[in-house]
Amino acid sequence: MLDVAWLTRAQAAARVQLSERTLARAIRLGDLRAFKVGAGKKLWRLKPCDVDAWIEAAAVPMVVDRTGDGHTQKAATPVPAENGRSSRGE
Repeated sequence: MLDVAWLTRAQAAARVQLSERTLARAIRLGDLRAFKVGAGKKLWRLKPCDVDAWIEAAAVPMVVDRTGDGHTQKAATPVPAENGRSSRGE
């Protein structure tokens, strides 16, 4: 068996700076892999690599300030017009 430094739910939450409740929800939804241990199966253990992969997968692309005025803007998505040309005149 691999030598893994298992994390408790509290340790995993601290690792990604989220609440234990948020982690519990991710586990319940099947988004984050965790293992029940102990007789009552009320104890949870998580692998650090699973926690890291989960938080990385939740990353949102960073929006860059291309205007130079300190405000960020998302790229506009062309909307098809009725005549088949986009509403931006392309």
